[in-house]
Amino acid sequence: MDRKGLKIIYSIKDFYEGTKYYPGKLGNHEGEDEMTRGIISEFKDHPAILAWYINDELPSKYIPRLSKRHKMVKSLDPHHPTWSVLFQVDELESYADTSDIIGADPYPVPQKSMSMASDWTKKVREAVGPNRAVWMVPQAHNNSLYSKENYRSPTFDEMRSMAYQCLVHGANGLVFYSFFDLKRDPEGFESRWSDLKKLGEEVKSLIPVLLSEELAPKVQLVSGSREIGYIARRYDGSIYIIAANESDSSRDAEFSISAEVQIVDVMFENRTVSIEKFRLRDTFSPIAVHIYKIAQ
Repeated sequence: MDRKGLKIIYSIKDFYEGTKYYPGKLGNHEGEDEMTRGIISEFKDHPAILAWYINDELPSKYIPRLSKRHKMVKSLDPHHPTWSVLFQVDELESYADTSDIIGADPYPVPQKSMSMASDWTKKVREAVGPNRAVWMVPQAHNNSLYSKENYRSPTFDEMRSMAYQCLVHGANGLVFYSFFDLKRDPEGFESRWSDLKKLGEEVKSLIPVLLSEELAPKVQLVSGSREIGYIARRYDGSIYIIAANESDSSRDAEFSISAEVQIVDVMFENRTVSIEKFRLRDTFSPIAVHIYKIAQ
């Protein structure tokens, strides 16, 4: 992984005796505490380590054990964060101190509203506050792999919508689920992986914008639906507005911008829109995402 320039979120999520996938023993390490100590001691200084994955959706009765495990991992390796993923979005405050980073895994396609991605992200951000990392887990897999129902795979536009809904509501990490499920996707691995790579490259190109600490101009949604989530950023001489329609219906939107500009480039769409009297107006098709770049 290191030779390929990649990082690992190393999974020790099953090191809890009594859980379904508990291995009991790894190499010479036996028991949940000894496996944890052994794995972390062996790999904590490896350059490919990004974080430790310590909890995957364990119920609230495990919270005391999760807190203990989090403290153990931090004492063994204070230089890499711990990460947990939960579907229990109405109980997140109870889990807030069980890991450094918390995420949730909204999987709406095809049976639920796409706004599930934004709703769950907002709940995680509210639970952990403004200053902690939130790594969300949007859906890439076909839910029929985990059900007897004949579901379909998410489209590129649906995955893109989920990604940006998460980002505009406070996520600063995206870990799509999952590569191994794409390999057994009914629609075929190559097309699904191609879509996800395309989306990954797009988001990657915006990392400096998303993480910019430059003071952004005042941008407000002055008319249009509350179902359009957005953020404004300033980076390297340009203003950016990233906006996502969270609904399954078309929506019109009007943004006010405290900057004197006239022409706006809509990134990844090969078009521009005009600004008149500090107002940017545009139409959003269902679950559409528009990213506006305003040079100054």
